[in-house]
Amino acid sequence: MSKNRYQAIFMDIDGTLLNSDHRISEKTVKALRTWINSGRELILASSRGLSGIEPIVRRYDLSCSIIALGGSVIKDKNDTIIYEKGMNIETVKKVLDFSTHEKQPVSWSAYSVDKWIANSIDDPKIVKEAEIVEASPTGCDLSQFANDEKIGKVLFFCDPGTINAIEAKLIISFPQLSIAKSSDILLEVNPKGISKASAVSEYCKLKDIALEDTIAFGDNYNDLHMLEIVGRPIVMGNAPVDIRNRFDMITLDNNHDGVAVAISKIMFWKK
Repeated sequence: MSKNRYQAIFMDIDGTLLNSDHRISEKTVKALRTWINSGRELILASSRGLSGIEPIVRRYDLSCSIIALGGSVIKDKNDTIIYEKGMNIETVKKVLDFSTHEKQPVSWSAYSVDKWIANSIDDPKIVKEAEIVEASPTGCDLSQFANDEKIGKVLFFCDPGTINAIEAKLIISFPQLSIAKSSDILLEVNPKGISKASAVSEYCKLKDIALEDTIAFGDNYNDLHMLEIVGRPIVMGNAPVDIRNRFDMITLDNNHDGVAVAISKIMFWKK
């Protein structure tokens, strides 16, 4: 096997690592383990909270670090939080009050390292999200956040066809925050300057890894900046056309082992 310079893979989860059944294929698990066993790093980079990522790590017994909440939290493979940034409770209340005042058709969740507060634990959109991530909200009352707690993300669950208008209103009203779509119905709100890309940069600084020696896999708009800053961006075949058109390495989609196919090629690239 020819050695190459790449030392770390930053891996989006939904729409990239997981297939439509929210599972990792056997072929992809084998590729991930081959990568890890070669002495290189795997970092799962997701907008999910930690409680929605850790079941994946346990199920597939992956030795990896985690970027959670769209870049607000980094946890290393030794289960240590090495980075955390978040909004205060007053900012979160303003964002949620705005959505109510504007009568925007959304359900919502707010997350810290260890809390997931939802608008209602019985809301069908929240119930579906809980089933997908195999975790449950810890409550539905913002008062459960401590006054000094760092709230890493607010997630809006939008009705089909409404997300672009909601995104535009939030961007205008909250220029001090980072706002990005992660699907055609999911809208992420993070502290200003926080994204998967900022977390990738922070992780590389902490671990003394050169950005040009990293790879990222992604499939959606909240992956875009992460894909742009790494040494080798790899876009899933199921990504929107305008994202695929920006990059030169497109792998197969998430239902046809796109991650495994690309990693197999990477392992044999020469310097």
